[in-house]
Amino acid sequence: TGCEASPSCLYCPLPQCRYDDPVWYQQYRQRGKDKVILDTQEFEGATVFELAARFQLSPRTIHRALRRARMPVAVSA
Repeated sequence: TGCEASPSCLYCPLPQCRYDDPVWYQQYRQRGKDKVILDTQEFEGATVFELAARFQLSPRTIHRALRRARMPVAVSA
């Protein structure tokens, strides 16, 4: 029946099922959001306060998102 990531499990683009590891899926989605914030800062030269206004987040949350986006992805076994 699929989920929010794909209408069908057979054609899902995720490397693993979101229902198998909900914590992984939450982190996967968060990384995507963080990447959008980082890309916006790098390509447009936006300040933290401009990013906060655009994404309707606090400047502190923007700082955390930028830090997470710059960290290497940990590989789980």
